Parts: sequence; C-alpha cells; structure tokens
Amino acid sequence: MQSPKTDAESGEIDSVSLGTLRHALETVSGFFPTWQLFAFDTVTSTMDQAAAIYAATHPNRALIYACSQTQGRGRHGKSWLSESNRGVYLSFLLRTTLSPSQLLGLPLAIGVATSKAAARLGVETQLKWPNDLVVQHKVERGYRKLAGILIETLADESPWLGICVGIGMNITSTPEIAALDGAALSDYLDSPPGTDTVVAEICRDMIETLEQFLTKGFAPFHAETQRRSLLTGHDVRVQ
Repeated sequence: MQSPKTDAESGEIDSVSLGTLRHALETVSGFFPTWQLFAFDTVTSTMDQAAAIYAATHPNRALIYACSQTQGRGRHGKSWLSESNRGVYLSFLLRTTLSPSQLLGLPLAIGVATSKAAARLGVETQLKWPNDLVVQHKVERGYRKLAGILIETLADESPWLGICVGIGMNITSTPEIAALDGAALSDYLDSPPGTDTVVAEICRDMIETLEQFLTKGFAPFHAETQRRSLLTGHDVRVQ
C-alpha cells in the first residue's frame, strides 16, 4: 500500500492542496469526523488502495482519493483513463453487516447520487444500467459516458463485510476520452469546476445515499432510479 498524504505534509494534489480538499469536504454534512480521508498523488487504482487499507485497518468509513491512476478500471476489467488534472477518482470504503444479496440495488442508488451531483455541477445525466452515467451528445445522436461506477466487496470476519464503491468522473476532455465515446464536464460547461468542488459535490449525495441504503435498502431510491434511467420507456431484451 502506498503512503497517503497527511495534513502534516506539504505539496499539492491535483493542483489542489490537501488542505483545500479537506476544507471542501468540511462543507459536506456528516463527512468529518465519521469518514477518514486518504489522498494519494498516483496509484494503480483507488480500488486497489481501498482494498489494502481495509485489509490493514478495517476502517468503518473511509474515502480514498487519487490525482491519477495508472490502472484505473471498471467492470469486467475494462480500463478507465485516469490522467492527472483530468478527472476525479474516488473510492468509498464501508464496513457493514449486510450480506452481498442485500447489496443488489446499490449500483443504481450510487448512480442516482452521482447523477444528482452532476446536475448540481451543471450537467444533466442519465443512468445506463448498471454502472454508467451518460450525457446526450451535443452534436450527434446518442450518448457519451461521463462517469463510471464500480462496486466490489472485501472479505472480513463474519458477520462483517467490506464494501468498496469506486467513482470516476471526467472533468476535462481529451482526444483519448472522445475517441472512446466519453464525455467530460468541460464539454458542457464554459468553466468546469475545480477538483475539490467536484469531490465535495459527489460526496454530498454519496454520504447520505450510502448511509440510507445501509439502513433502508433500495426502496427509497426506486422512483428516482426510474426517473433518471436511460432504459425507462424502452423495451429491454435479455439474452
């Protein structure tokens, strides 16, 4: 496991100082002192770091942030472009007594939270089941991927279970992102927000969503999922 930045260390993280990042998170109700913050310059992936942190200390709640990832990934091992200063790369780590079967609706609930954050930042999105946040193409027909969600469970002693929720959101577009039918906030905003703002806005909904899901399950998110789903009103064929 790589060593995270601490408050005692100087330097900047993704052009935003650790102090600035912490200040932004202090505006998020319920983040401190419940959640621990781990911030890195470059990692293989925040999911890898989260797994290592969980294995070492079993934190109850933790947020892992990185400026860049060398092996960022999505579902089925697909890669996620994670250049420094181009996006936000986060993993939320929780310890719970829920069983894996009780987590089936979690990706959709997380998608709703991320979609709400994007809307507050100025970009309306829809959920593409099960783990993509997409935005309508500005010129052509169709949709482009703005953010991705990855959820993994981590082994623990019974009855405990670790949950790791990874979020990647593009802030500034690149030719590589565009070539993969990806989108970034900068494609839709004249002045895209800074990294600290995006992190805080994602956390604002995510913290509340995660805590609510752990106590009430998927039911509170069903209606909003239907409203934001790209599949609503369309026939779906399962092969």
